[in-house]
Amino acid sequence: MRAIDADELYRIEKLLDTDIVRQDRVALNLLEQVLYDIQHVPTLTPQNEPLTSDELREMDGQPVYVVPENEYSELGGWCVISADDSDDYSCALVPGTDCWCWRFEAYGEQWLAYRRPPEGEEDT
Repeated sequence: MRAIDADELYRIEKLLDTDIVRQDRVALNLLEQVLYDIQHVPTLTPQNEPLTSDELREMDGQPVYVVPENEYSELGGWCVISADDSDDYSCALVPGTDCWCWRFEAYGEQWLAYRRPPEGEEDT
C-alpha cells in the first residue's frame, strides 16, 4: 500500500467537474461519489519507530521526542538535535536545563528518539 496526498487527488478530480460532465447524469453521480470518497476515506497514521543513529545525525537543529531508558524520565520529552562529526559532541539538547543533554554515544542504551511522541506519551 502507498500513502497518497488526498488533497492533490481532490484537486485533480475537481478539474473533471466540467459542464460536459455535469450534463451527463451518470458521469456526474460518479464524480460526486469519487469526490465524497476522497474526502471521507480514513487516513493512514505514519509509523513512529525509534529513529536510527544515522537518522539522528541528519537531523541537526530539528526537534525529536526523547524517551529515557533510565531513572532520568523527567528529562524526556521534546529535545533539539545538535549533531557533529563526532559522537563526542553530538547530542539531543534538553530545553530548560543548563547542562543536560542526551549524548549520541548512549543512544539505544539510555534513550531513544522519535519523530513524534509514541502512543501513550504526552501529546505536546
